[in-house]
Amino acid sequence: MDQKRKFLKELIRAEGKKEAPLSLAIGQNRAYFNQYFMRGSPQELPEDVREALGQVFDLHPDSFKHGRRIERPKLGPVRLAKNVKSLGQVIGSGATLLNGQTTVLEIQLTGDTQTLVVEVDRDAIAQLRENLDALEALLDRNA
Repeated sequence: MDQKRKFLKELIRAEGKKEAPLSLAIGQNRAYFNQYFMRGSPQELPEDVREALGQVFDLHPDSFKHGRRIERPKLGPVRLAKNVKSLGQVIGSGATLLNGQTTVLEIQLTGDTQTLVVEVDRDAIAQLRENLDALEALLDRNA
């Protein structure tokens, strides 16, 4: 049994879960994990299964791709720093919906060699919109 399967098998045991109910909980047939462990099918867990397992075990979905525990980033509202004199201009930004519940925003400012990456859950979207409006207003004032 490969490392990914050993990791998941041990996690299921440690959490006191059973394979058949877990299979059903993530939208698969009852035998899904039995087949995964015993027959090696599927060879690799698909992304949607890894996402669902991440939700069940509160781990990053890549844990099930690499066969090791990767903690899920803690989510929450984004807060704009106080007393910021100059932020520069936003030169690049993007947003990606990860799994229907999480959005990752990437913001890069001029004069900064790093990209700010923020993961936000749906509950924080209103706060995020308010903060982005405040950030835009602050950048306009400092331009």
